[in-house]
Amino acid sequence: MVKKDNDGLIRSVKDAINSICFNDFERGQLIFRGQVNSEWDILPSLFRKYQNFHDANMYEAVTVGQIFNGIKSPFLNNYDPIEQLMIAQHFEMPTRLVDWTSDILIALFFACYDCRNENNDKNGRLTLTEKLSFKIFNTNSSDLLEYREPLVVEKIAIYKKRFDIDDIHFLEPLVKNPRMRFQDGCFMFFPWKFSEDDDELLSFNKYIREHRKAVDHFNLDKNEKYPYFFVAHKNVDKDFKKKILLELDEIYGISAQTLFIDSKYSKAVEDHFNILKSHAEIKTLQLSKK
Repeated sequence: MVKKDNDGLIRSVKDAINSICFNDFERGQLIFRGQVNSEWDILPSLFRKYQNFHDANMYEAVTVGQIFNGIKSPFLNNYDPIEQLMIAQHFEMPTRLVDWTSDILIALFFACYDCRNENNDKNGRLTLTEKLSFKIFNTNSSDLLEYREPLVVEKIAIYKKRFDIDDIHFLEPLVKNPRMRFQDGCFMFFPWKFSEDDDELLSFNKYIREHRKAVDHFNLDKNEKYPYFFVAHKNVDKDFKKKILLELDEIYGISAQTLFIDSKYSKAVEDHFNILKSHAEIKTLQLSKK
């Protein structure tokens, strides 16, 4: 099979590294996301599961509801509902968070890895952006002392305000659970919609499009132009996914075995969130019928 070298597709680890090594960004400035199907938009798993605001909102409320009863999930260091979402996200509960990583090779792994072999005929996609383009969500400061103790009824408004955002935020936990640590994980926290008038829940691509429209409008009569967000995509050749995965494993030690930590405790954590996920699905279904 003859492949064109100038078609921009990634066919090796070197191709991925070369795509960023001359753009003047230092380690930590860029974050990366890999998706095994280049046709997918980037949007929170909660918005993929529930396409309407009511059901998605109900599911999120149940996900964090146990904190309101004074119950901590495994790895939870306080009663911050955002920390609950970060842990739930890494144990496959749908949330308003989207996983990113500070390591391009880990993102490349996820652009190639398909545990169900459902997208072998699709190119993967590697997306990169500058994290400081986004607002930073507060995860560790004296402002968060309220969350060290279980919730009391008088403070319910404080918890609700924690979720009240109108823009995409970047966040990274101070203490990472094992899966986050090995995946060099960080997150974007999504608002429900781009504007109150929207009928659909927000996707990353829509956010970027609408932001660029706003920048164009702002720059119309300005001498000093406001910049666009830096966002770039590189597709991964579907015929080279297995080769890249082998290279990542043999040379860089990156594989499903090293990224998805398997221990007695992680199995207990997984069981905890599987039970919570089932409960959230049942409760959301019940509430959606009312």
